[in-house]
Amino acid sequence: MWESSDMAETEQLRGRSLYEALMAIKPDGLPETEWAVKANINRGFFTNLKSSDINPRYDTLRKLLSVIGATDAMLHAGVAPEAADTPPTQSADVGDTVGITQLDLSLSMGPGTLIEDFVESEVVSFDASVLKRITRTPSDRLRFVTGIGTSHEPRFQHNDQFLIDINECRLSRLDGYYWITFDGAHALKRLRPLGGGRIQIISDNPEYGPQDVDANEVRIEGRAIWFARGL
Repeated sequence: MWESSDMAETEQLRGRSLYEALMAIKPDGLPETEWAVKANINRGFFTNLKSSDINPRYDTLRKLLSVIGATDAMLHAGVAPEAADTPPTQSADVGDTVGITQLDLSLSMGPGTLIEDFVESEVVSFDASVLKRITRTPSDRLRFVTGIGTSHEPRFQHNDQFLIDINECRLSRLDGYYWITFDGAHALKRLRPLGGGRIQIISDNPEYGPQDVDANEVRIEGRAIWFARGL
């Protein structure tokens, strides 16, 4: 509950100063846009806030704080919610790690891998500083999978490991590589929009011809954003 005294203090924070106060309590791994969406406010709220001397409505701030479990007092003290009860952790650039789910699932780089009723998984540790350079997507929205087959040679090879961003379940990149389910099978394919509700499924290996299909026939599970190869 916000009292009138709380509102008076918050009124002193506006524009850039309010933006900096909110960033001080923002949990690591929570992008600004995602925070705004979860609070059910304009996606460009933080961009507008840091570039203009605006004073948001109190209910807007309440929504933002409730998303991360923060209070008005934390906002003014610059104390993040998780910092109130737990000791500080190591910085990501001194050997910290995050957990990423690795699926026991092979994504075909050929015709496709039949979907099983149950896919086993385990959490693997990944260097947090490296991940920060790759993506801003939270680690719980990432998956490691294995690519099999030869349809993307020479760019990708059999048993390459792919990091998939499952937040990107729409065709957002021209010629991006996506984990898809198509015709009852899993696959890792390059997709290209054709217009008219159709897309092209492409393999880099010229031995595999492209397929032009109805977009509704393809389900995008995520986009490949990084890959690794053993020596």
